[in-house]
Amino acid sequence: AICSGPPASYDEGRRVYRTNCRTCHGHQGNAQGPTAGLLPTPPRELSVGEFRWRSTRSGSLPVDADLIRTVRDGLRGTWMAGWKDRLSAREIRSVVMLIKTFSERFLEEEPDPVIPIPAAPPATAESLRRGKKAYEILKCGTCHGETGRGDGQAAPTLKDNAGRPIDAYDFTKGFYK
Repeated sequence: AICSGPPASYDEGRRVYRTNCRTCHGHQGNAQGPTAGLLPTPPRELSVGEFRWRSTRSGSLPVDADLIRTVRDGLRGTWMAGWKDRLSAREIRSVVMLIKTFSERFLEEEPDPVIPIPAAPPATAESLRRGKKAYEILKCGTCHGETGRGDGQAAPTLKDNAGRPIDAYDFTKGFYK
């Protein structure tokens, strides 16, 4: 179900998508909009039904609140703009309703439960030591580099699910998913 508020509508979602989203995400969410090729990172191919920015386990569909948050707030560090200043809450829910029609996954599957994320532990000498050890054990530096700048040895070889090159995240930028 789409989050609460005045009822969303497919017709309104089509209008909002056509006016604001199609230029990048393309007709029916195929990521082939007229400006898609101009972006340094390709837009999400919505028709595939794979979403990185979600509160569910890897491989699961996002919950409606994830999609609403993405449209409303955008994705910092990407070309996905936030639309909260230009679209009403109803328009955002309507475009999310439409986006979910682009992939049959939304007809065939339910999203997994949201993964609860506890509050961050306090930064103590012990927690920093454990974090450094986990970074080493999990070999995070292979992609993200020893200092977390996204310059690890394997960084140039990274690709997304479609086989396109992607950057390892630079943790020193100071904002996180």
